[in-house]
Amino acid sequence: MQLIYKKEIIPAIFLIFGISIFAWICNSNKKDNFNKNGVITNAFVTGYKYDYRGRIEVQFKFSANAKIIKGNTAFPELKGGAEKYLIDKYFPVIYINTNPETNELLASSKKFKKFSISIPDSLVWLKQIERSW
Repeated sequence: MQLIYKKEIIPAIFLIFGISIFAWICNSNKKDNFNKNGVITNAFVTGYKYDYRGRIEVQFKFSANAKIIKGNTAFPELKGGAEKYLIDKYFPVIYINTNPETNELLASSKKFKKFSISIPDSLVWLKQIERSW
C-alpha cells in the first residue's frame, strides 16, 4: 500500500509545481507587457456587480484609439459596500496600446502597486475602503 501511495504523490507534486511555474511565468509576462506597452488614461465607472465569489467587479468605460472601450476589473481587496464610493467617478486605467481590450482599472492601492505605479494623492482615500488583510 505504501508503494502505491508514493507512486501517486510524487507525480502529483511535480504536476502542481509545473502548473505553479507556468502561472507565474504567464503573470510575469502580462505585467511586463503592461509596463512596456501600457498607456494610462481616465476611465468612468459605470456600474458594478458581485462575481460568483462575492468580489466586487467594477464596470467602466474609456476612450482609446477613437473608440469607446468597456471593461471590468475585479477587486477582492475592497470591502463590501465600497462600490458606492466608486460609481460615477473617474479612475486611471492602464491598457495595451495595440489592444485596448486588454486593460485594468486602477481603483485600489494594490492595483497601483501591481504595476509599480505610485498612487496619486487624490486617490489615497482608496486605502480606507480596502480590506486590512
